[in-house]
Amino acid sequence: MAFRHYAFATRILVKKNVLLSLRDISPLIVTVSSAFFSMLILYFSQISIDNGDSFEPEKLDTPDPNSHPLVGVPRCVPHSFDDCWTLAYVPDNDDVKRWVFQVASRSNIPEAEIIKFSDDDALNQHFRKNPNRTQAAYIFDQDSLNAYHTDNNVQFIVQYNDTNQDEFPLGSTDFHTRTVLPAMIHTMNLVLMTELLGKDVNININTSVFPHPPIITSVDTGALDSFGLYGALLTFGVYFLALVFFLYKIVEERERGLRDAMKLAGQFQSQHYISWGIPYIVLTLVLTLLLIAFGHIFSFKFFEVHDFSVYFLTMYLFALSILGWMMLVATLTRRSESVSTVAFNLFIFGYVISNTGLIVYATDDNGKPLVGDNVLFLRQLFAIAPSTMYIKALEDANVLANIGKKLTFASAGTYTTIFPIKDCWLWMLASGLITFILSIYLDNVLPSKHGAPLGYTYFLQPSYWGLGKNREAVFNDSHGKDHASTSDSDEALGAHGKAHHQTYNPDAEDEDVRAEREAVLSGSRDTAPLVIKNISKNFGSLAAVDDVSFSVKKNTAFALLGHNGAGKSTLFNMLVTSLAPSHGDASIFGLSVRKDQAQVRKLLGVCPQFDIFWDNLTGAEHIEIFAALKGLDKKRRAAEIAERLADVHLTKQANIRAGSYSGGMQRRLSVAISLTGDPKIVLLDECTSGADPLVRRDLWGTIERAKRGRVVFMITHSIAEAQHIAGHNAIGIMAKGKLRVLGKAMHLKSKFGAGYTLLAKLKHENTAASLAAALSVVCPGAALSSLKPGENEEFLASYSLPRHGLEAEIIQAVRVLEERGEEFGVSDYSLNSADLADVFKSITSLSEDTHEEDIVEKKKCRLCCWRK
Repeated sequence: MAFRHYAFATRILVKKNVLLSLRDISPLIVTVSSAFFSMLILYFSQISIDNGDSFEPEKLDTPDPNSHPLVGVPRCVPHSFDDCWTLAYVPDNDDVKRWVFQVASRSNIPEAEIIKFSDDDALNQHFRKNPNRTQAAYIFDQDSLNAYHTDNNVQFIVQYNDTNQDEFPLGSTDFHTRTVLPAMIHTMNLVLMTELLGKDVNININTSVFPHPPIITSVDTGALDSFGLYGALLTFGVYFLALVFFLYKIVEERERGLRDAMKLAGQFQSQHYISWGIPYIVLTLVLTLLLIAFGHIFSFKFFEVHDFSVYFLTMYLFALSILGWMMLVATLTRRSESVSTVAFNLFIFGYVISNTGLIVYATDDNGKPLVGDNVLFLRQLFAIAPSTMYIKALEDANVLANIGKKLTFASAGTYTTIFPIKDCWLWMLASGLITFILSIYLDNVLPSKHGAPLGYTYFLQPSYWGLGKNREAVFNDSHGKDHASTSDSDEALGAHGKAHHQTYNPDAEDEDVRAEREAVLSGSRDTAPLVIKNISKNFGSLAAVDDVSFSVKKNTAFALLGHNGAGKSTLFNMLVTSLAPSHGDASIFGLSVRKDQAQVRKLLGVCPQFDIFWDNLTGAEHIEIFAALKGLDKKRRAAEIAERLADVHLTKQANIRAGSYSGGMQRRLSVAISLTGDPKIVLLDECTSGADPLVRRDLWGTIERAKRGRVVFMITHSIAEAQHIAGHNAIGIMAKGKLRVLGKAMHLKSKFGAGYTLLAKLKHENTAASLAAALSVVCPGAALSSLKPGENEEFLASYSLPRHGLEAEIIQAVRVLEERGEEFGVSDYSLNSADLADVFKSITSLSEDTHEEDIVEKKKCRLCCWRK
């Protein structure tokens, strides 16, 4: 049964990833079509080669080379800068300046591209400060300049920049030595000869290479083949496009918290790897077959000569080997926006390193290595990179194809003793497997944004392999049953104190909190579904959660209030096993959040603070995924999807992609996901944040219905939300990492509320104080709180009536307004009871340094009576 659920959930996850891939159609088309376009480029390159033109013309068959005239100094081309200097000269005197400017005139070089220096040191200092901005320089010998006008002899040096600007990917050129250097010498000679002879001198010089047969890079001979020249680079790029396509999706899924949401719903790590590995394997198989098909269509020797098994295994095993590298990079990459940069750097690094490393495998005509014995160990080092083995295998096969020597599966391991193609296959597989295992290990031990890492030696623990004690949650009468002695009594809900009003003391533990803590630590709360015992979480010296203890019974909702930084979210993340407690523990139906994380997650339904969804999946598909992870079989799945979406009024939008939902609809979907699979405990973090009032009310109703048969634990900033959902069960207020007060809403208001507020509209400002005096006579402690201008030239006075006043005294205060209202100029009045917001404000303001504007929900008064 367990394996069947595992297989079913894995199939749904594979379906999810296939749908996400197919619905991201543009990059998918680019990836698939890259196989055709890469081969098309090679085909046109082959046509170019066959017709006497090539990216590397010096390698072509050249029996009668063409000559090229020297027609002046070419101008510099800026690369990394906005400008450059074509010519520099030393020293700065009239003769040299005249000669250099005549060279510039013959070569159409503007004056702005000429720079002068007093001596060699100044010139070289300029080169160091401005690398690759000066093409070349004329340096004249000072002694010959001094003797120039007497013996008509002068000497000069041409100093030029020989840095390659075009080395990757099509090889380097010797443009400066072939073109710039001869042109500078020739043009300056013409200038000097013209001046010395007193008449124009024209000398035409042409350059040409030696005639030669075709040149290939191997010791064998054969016709030049474009696949042999550029096939490794372009096919390497095709597979890297597939890598980037999936890498982005994997990193984005983790970045948005989706992977952790599935992990909390019961996804195993192996399911994550399998569900992404299968689409990658299928796509790269398609790419490999397309490359092979187009290779045959375009008649490349590599495909025409060798057996199918040789080129198929070479290409496909390379694609499989970089699957491990993809997973490793996904583990180490935190942001989806950096995927392209990381992948491009990996591509460049892999290709350059691999081409560099090929020298250690090369041999001379006698089969001896071209490198010394002391560096032969580098063969194994370079072989760790699958790209090295891939390019080595392609190069060997291309060389043999060029001379018509066929490779079969059997001969792929015998044609040479130095890393034959079969060895390359094994090294690629080994590299992929090692990086795959390393990615799994790092995925478990590296801290993440959403989850708690395992220890560095987690793989040594029998429980990781399912060999240890397998603890299961207990759902019998000992857990979750509503025993009056521990759950139904007011004492269990924080009503330990007496009913009279108290002043909160932030330096002393509230008696309700203390009573609950003592009950939890004594073991009398152990039968509750959720029990938190002395739980703490420290970040360095900061105690985010400080020794919190309480319990929550079944069929109830518990709301935890507090300002930002109070410790609510940290406690929430420990309960959902995303953070490991520093001290203490919490049990959910008898399971420890420290030791039984996998079993605990099976019981949870979690709605995080921010919506977690896939833009390209529908609402129904979301519920299907989480239902499968929760272990629901196919028969129950359809009913679960319909029921969950109906709960949050998304039935009509079931087949619309979640990315098209409004913010309120996305929030409703998050709540529906948290209720999927009948979780025993539902944990909600700001579940209605960002929702409009109507959506918020609907969600409150859904959550209230969800209390039946389970536990609802929610953290919120909304006073109204806490009071509506958990007011009749239990509300806690946290500040500075501690649980400050605990109890039902009415209990907290009667215990910590400030009393009643009397609002009176006065016609005259000077009667406010006399009315306060009259009220204090019948209701001791009554006082004027505020007085401010109102509408219609009236004044609004606010009076506080203490909570400890007797009901008769409050009635007498109202009677004063009724009977003597005209005396004090009272036109209207209202009497409001204390609100939970007052309690929240009082508790948090006394417990920590907060500003009134930080309180999320303002006080909402409830009108008791109003007279006009």
